[in-house]
This record gives sequence, structure tokens and C-alpha cells, in this order.
Amino acid sequence: MAALTGLETVPVHVGLLQAAALLLEEAARTTADEPTKAAMAKTAGMLRSTM
Repeated sequence: MAALTGLETVPVHVGLLQAAALLLEEAARTTADEPTKAAMAKTAGMLRSTM
């Protein structure tokens, strides 16, 4: 919990979020490891929901 108190909100360019989501979606599509695929897809979805 103490580590989270040091975090602050910073502006991020939407293009960076789009690129990260695309890379994660492509990696999820091509990986054979199911837990990794699920984590990548979930993270990409979270990035897309923030846009």
C-alpha cells in the first residue's frame, strides 16, 4: 500500500495507448500460452477502455 501512495496521475498521449493495445492484441493472437494470452487480452481491453 505504501508503494501506491507514491504514484501520481500523468498525462499520456492517446497514440501511445493505441500502439500498446495493438501490440498486446497482436501478441495475444500469436502466443500459444493461454494464461499469457488472457493477461495480454485483458490488459489491451483495459487500455482501450481508458481511451
